[in-house]
Amino acid sequence: MIEVYRDVQRSDTSPCEYDRTNKVRGTNICKNVLRLRPGEKFKVTFYQNRAVGPNHTSFTRHLGLIVRDRNMCPLRVHSWMDIEEHKIEHMWAAITEKFHCDNMNDQRDNVLQHMRKLWNNWRGSLHKNMKSKSLHEILKDVPIGVDKSDWEWLVKEHFLSDKFKRSSTRNTINRSKLCMRHRMGSKPIREIIYELVNKS
Repeated sequence: MIEVYRDVQRSDTSPCEYDRTNKVRGTNICKNVLRLRPGEKFKVTFYQNRAVGPNHTSFTRHLGLIVRDRNMCPLRVHSWMDIEEHKIEHMWAAITEKFHCDNMNDQRDNVLQHMRKLWNNWRGSLHKNMKSKSLHEILKDVPIGVDKSDWEWLVKEHFLSDKFKRSSTRNTINRSKLCMRHRMGSKPIREIIYELVNKS
């Protein structure tokens, strides 16, 4: 009877609604960047220290892939400032191999600052996996794309440290005080302003 009930429930849901509720965003693999031939690069434009224009989404996704790649960007550090310079140079080379602009080297600090934000946001999303779980469950539930040993270090040495707990509490309080929230969808406000300026 339970199986029949489930089938009835599913048949009462329209195909469009059922597909919509089960559709999730896939893994970021940035296909158009992967399809670039050797020597080919996407051109990006910078506005207010961030990439905008037709290729800004691919650029940001490429940065996101880099900060999640343990062969380029280490996870076993307490902060972005602890990452060694040769690792930073490796990441920058991976960016300039696929993207260019007229003053790319002048934008280096701005791009690295963007990567730092993406890296911190990713680690913040990893921290959410710990909520309402025992330590055993946390260590067992290794996030997709994260090495088990890296996850254990991140949990035991970083997320459970007193310094991180104080910082996390402080950040939660600060976020609760925000009086203006972004309600323009996934497109950054900077990109919207850039488009409006170029239309006029």
